[in-house]
Amino acid sequence: EVLVRLGNICCGLGRYQDACDAFMLGVRKWPCGTTWMGVGVAYYRLGNYHHAEQAFNEANLLNNLNPRTWAYIITLVCLKQCPGREEEADQAFHQALQLNLTDHAILIEIGAEHLRLNRLKLAQAAFSKSNASKETPTAHLLLGITYTQLRKYSDAGKEFVIARDTATEEGERAKAVEELEILGRLRDEMVE
Repeated sequence: EVLVRLGNICCGLGRYQDACDAFMLGVRKWPCGTTWMGVGVAYYRLGNYHHAEQAFNEANLLNNLNPRTWAYIITLVCLKQCPGREEEADQAFHQALQLNLTDHAILIEIGAEHLRLNRLKLAQAAFSKSNASKETPTAHLLLGITYTQLRKYSDAGKEFVIARDTATEEGERAKAVEELEILGRLRDEMVE
């Protein structure tokens, strides 16, 4: 338990190699889903997707009811690691949702990956679920961008307004205002 806490603290500080070392020591002393999950997160944050996936698979074997494991295991690892694993990623994403994934940060990350890959319906689902879990200006902004690409301009405008009005950082507010201006130009072009 102390090693898991240490690993989590190191992850929180962005010291992912130290986190990985702490979690690996924890795996040697207490191999369970939690320690393997920590190893996977640390490797994932280090960009070592192959080792991350191995660790997430171990965590999933020990506890296949953890929605965060499903979220990381394939949704993020498969989408980042290589093309051609989208179906596998979709299955893992749906499994994570069935297990009631509510970690808004992971949902935003999943949505961003789907948005990057132009998988707009899945991006919309992830950002919407994130907002249902915990509304954030970031999720509203990204959902607005997704709606814009889906040509759901009215929905996009609503999301950008929420992002602008709830932003606590000037950068977020400025991005929401910029997106509203772009949306206004798109609407003007449609009228002409």
